[in-house]
Amino acid sequence: MIGPFDYSALIKYDIVNGNSTECQNLILNNTGVNLGPLAFLNGDIYRIDKNGFLYVPVFMNHFVKYSIDGKIIYARNTIENIKLPSVDRDNAKMVDFRLPEEYTSSWRSFVTGDKLYNVSYQARKKKTTGTDYVIDAYAISNGDYLYSFTLSDMDILRNIYMDKERLYLLKDNLELEVLSYKIEE
Repeated sequence: MIGPFDYSALIKYDIVNGNSTECQNLILNNTGVNLGPLAFLNGDIYRIDKNGFLYVPVFMNHFVKYSIDGKIIYARNTIENIKLPSVDRDNAKMVDFRLPEEYTSSWRSFVTGDKLYNVSYQARKKKTTGTDYVIDAYAISNGDYLYSFTLSDMDILRNIYMDKERLYLLKDNLELEVLSYKIEE
């Protein structure tokens, strides 16, 4: 259903009425033509309230807040320092997906309260004692960066999730570790 160019990568379907709404595309070229799903190759969509949702792609260090009718409210870069690929319509190798780590910014993300938490792919460090996972927090209201914290010397994790009181760590051996936390702001 997604064309390589000129179509939005996000389409909202109303299963009750059978209607669909094409969401506003993030990337336009200088003629105003959509550059297709380049920014939407892989990622997660989070409903943040009855008026909107958030899209966090794995690639290209950004996230987008949409209104419920598919209009972009804002698009923000994460604090990652990642070189973005070319947006040249004639270049079939805009992103070399044989080596995607160069463009990967988000390993995991989740919404808790009024914050987006993004587990940084680029900032995590593998050491002999374990892996340090860096989690960056952003305000959902305006996309501003708030703070970061590190989970140090962790076993290899398959997933991370937080709610307002607990941190859930799914380890590589499928053991679930649950930690209580408090963030002093």
